[in-house]
Amino acid sequence: MILKQNFLNLIFLIFFALASLLFTKAEPAFSQSDNTIYLKMDYLKVHADTTPRQYLEIELGEWRRIHEQRIRLGVTTAWYLYKVFPGTAAPDGDPDYDFITISVYENRQLVDDERNTEAIYQAYPGIDLQELYDRADEVRIFAGSDLWLQKAVKSPYTDGKPVSEFITVNYFDTRNGSGKHIELETEIWTDIHHERIRREILNSGSLLLLENPENINRSYDYGTIDYYDSLFHLQEPLSAELIQSAHPDMTEDDVEKMFERTGEARVSHKSQLWRLVDSLHRDSLDD
Repeated sequence: MILKQNFLNLIFLIFFALASLLFTKAEPAFSQSDNTIYLKMDYLKVHADTTPRQYLEIELGEWRRIHEQRIRLGVTTAWYLYKVFPGTAAPDGDPDYDFITISVYENRQLVDDERNTEAIYQAYPGIDLQELYDRADEVRIFAGSDLWLQKAVKSPYTDGKPVSEFITVNYFDTRNGSGKHIELETEIWTDIHHERIRREILNSGSLLLLENPENINRSYDYGTIDYYDSLFHLQEPLSAELIQSAHPDMTEDDVEKMFERTGEARVSHKSQLWRLVDSLHRDSLDD
């Protein structure tokens, strides 16, 4: 157990050492329209007097069945449950949470579709809706939501493939930046991340644009997700050699200027490591 904990602590330190560098990177940018989807992230905090196991009994019991029914109705295409890796807490002023659910929608209209509620009654005919919510509230606090428009180079959320066990979710603020973040994504970083995927360092990656209602204020407006099949891949450096493999015409001086331009385009807010707990996808459901 001590060796395992030391290993996890080592990986955690490596992750943040890399994060300080990778905050000057961005994930893949706009690609084909069929890779454009909406992700609704719900942030959930387990009560201090409740164990994670008690929360999971509710989430993976009653609520999983509801999420499955939403997929069967065609409202969502997938659902994912993640746990925040220990030590990657949110900064002050952000929602405080232990778990995150992600519901995947093919378009914006489906996010507000009344079938989201209809699915509850189909999963549990005659259920008292308030009692359902009360049971959930007894074990966890709903800490808020974010709605993201995802653009992906390659994403398990759009490909329908098995999801990586580990993901890093990076939050940025572009509002006082140079305004060049999209240009950098399309012209530079997409090819770099294709190279990382080719080398099997990265499973896949996506870019997120915040689509929250105006009354929800956040310290970020832009994000990326990196999908890793192993924690060991977090140790792989984003080297000049890798970048020049993706862009053979780049000199080392060009690489340095690229990092500078990326840093001018947006400010890092936070980066978190999440571990997959459970998932549902329409292609994997039994008929």
